[in-house]
Amino acid sequence: MVRLSLCAAVLGAGVAASAHAGVVAPNFQVGFSDGFSSFMGPAHQWGSVTQVGPTVWRSTGAMYSTPTRSTLTWHMLVDPDPFVQGTFTVSNDSSEAREYVVDFVLPISPEIPKQSFIAGSVSGTVTDSNGDGSALMSSISGGSIYTSFIDNAPVRTLLTGTSAGVSTAFGSTSFGAESFGYPIGSLTGPGASSSIALQFRFRLSAGDTASFSSIFVVNPVPAPGAVALLAMAWACPRRRRR
Repeated sequence: MVRLSLCAAVLGAGVAASAHAGVVAPNFQVGFSDGFSSFMGPAHQWGSVTQVGPTVWRSTGAMYSTPTRSTLTWHMLVDPDPFVQGTFTVSNDSSEAREYVVDFVLPISPEIPKQSFIAGSVSGTVTDSNGDGSALMSSISGGSIYTSFIDNAPVRTLLTGTSAGVSTAFGSTSFGAESFGYPIGSLTGPGASSSIALQFRFRLSAGDTASFSSIFVVNPVPAPGAVALLAMAWACPRRRRR
């Protein structure tokens, strides 16, 4: 089960460690499409995947498309148990607006049968990086920018029909935050047998930059007996105080 306090501790400590003995890094995949070039493959091909906890890994890297002068950089924490959390930035250094698709795909272990609790969120900023006094990030054809997946099937979307613009040289503006499933345990989703994923689809103006912060968490639903035990454990101290 995901413990978000562990995520915060890892981020705060900035721990960097080699893989624990006998533990294999997950085959975390990153994809990047700019309408001209497409890349998809293991994250370590374009950066590093470093173990920072018993089941938590940090992936950092960058992809660059020479024909379109487009760059993707990312800093993600992943746990096959599972969650995907972190930030990424897309820079469009070309002379025209472009449509981008960014994918993060994580194999999971162990399998979550039947049903899960799900939660996710996203926020971001758009920046006028070339100083021409204008920048625009928007969803494509009114669709959703953020889509979460379980076993290749879409589960929840965020930032539908969203746009954010800047009208000052080198200025920035924020968009979001939007979320679902908080507090964790309030929204159910399907079981998960193979993977979870996040996909981002958006249009970005020429010479500008968009940055995103996001998370997608999938937890197993406790068996009815476990829920009853938790309720009893909560109630017993209250009875003793009477």
